[in-house]
Amino acid sequence: MVAMMTQMQQHRMRVLIGTIMAMLGLCPVLSSTAAAQVTSLAAARHAIAEPRIAALETELSAAAQSGATDALARLLQNILADPQMEPTAREWLLDRGLHELAQLSPTPAARAVVEQLALRAPSVFVRADPDHGSFAVPLYDAGATAGFVIDSWQRAEARDEAGAALLAGQTSPVERFALRAGTAEPDPVRAGIVDAFAAAPVAGLASQRETIIAAIDQGRRVDELALVTGRRLGDRELLDHVIGNGVAPVALAAVREVARVLDSVAALESLSVAGRRPEIASTALLEIGTLARQGGPARDFLYRAIDDPLSGPSAAAALGALHDPAVALELGRRLRLARTEQSRRLLVLALGLDGSQSARLELQRFAETRTGSPQLQNVVREWLEH
Repeated sequence: MVAMMTQMQQHRMRVLIGTIMAMLGLCPVLSSTAAAQVTSLAAARHAIAEPRIAALETELSAAAQSGATDALARLLQNILADPQMEPTAREWLLDRGLHELAQLSPTPAARAVVEQLALRAPSVFVRADPDHGSFAVPLYDAGATAGFVIDSWQRAEARDEAGAALLAGQTSPVERFALRAGTAEPDPVRAGIVDAFAAAPVAGLASQRETIIAAIDQGRRVDELALVTGRRLGDRELLDHVIGNGVAPVALAAVREVARVLDSVAALESLSVAGRRPEIASTALLEIGTLARQGGPARDFLYRAIDDPLSGPSAAAALGALHDPAVALELGRRLRLARTEQSRRLLVLALGLDGSQSARLELQRFAETRTGSPQLQNVVREWLEH
């Protein structure tokens, strides 16, 4: 099984084992070069402030600023191989240099040193805050940073390749994105393709629209591409596809975009549909609340939704967030006419979340009617006392 793991998976497994052993007070965690040690933050600051270490950090930054990727890679190799260097200073310099490399285009030499460092387990630990446990945690983790660099390079390469394809009018990025769906971890290639769609000329995106819709109809996971394309084109059909069928996190993102890119009528229609999907219904109702600031159909929708047992709490929150005296007046009127305890509770919730003088006046009027359960009347009195 270990032989089948990627380099990154092997690194993460070693880090996990090392961290668990450190939490148990066992610190024989070995890096590729030295036994692990536990240090203090004060000792670490002293180690990296040494003139020689500061000079090497300056060299790393200078190489990065001049775009000298191979020179930067050689510096990292030298730091890695220096037997006299204090371990904390070495790990700090490796981490700094790797972050610099992430901003540059890779070369064979740079790839080699980064892939070597990706296998490196943490070797310098520090005691965690006593409030969070007294176990030791990695102070620097060059292996994890090297993994970040590899992901950054893959993302940039995928972005550039997809961007060139989009400029040429090719639909291959959509196919590539769909083929890589279902990965267990965030995929830098898919992220790079999304970056390309976010930066491509709008005219070029229009030619991708039908391909994206066809992929969605086939059940292929291209949700993120549909979202960014729909947002940039102001395309309701694409956004509705994401809201109705996309994975929940992407569908939530689409809900938050609707009111920004569609006119108020179209936005309300899309958000009304989103309100029927449980995973995103609450967010959809809160977004309808933004439309309701101008009154009209969106506000009427929320007045109806507040009577629904499922959507009522979110509708109450949306209405309360308006802090509008006219809304408070209407909620108070409905509260005095309400015939069920549940309706009263939701209307009281909306007024309580409003908290304005107008809302407090309506709650006072309700309290004077002495209707509703004793528990609800107690809640109202407590709100009025604060």
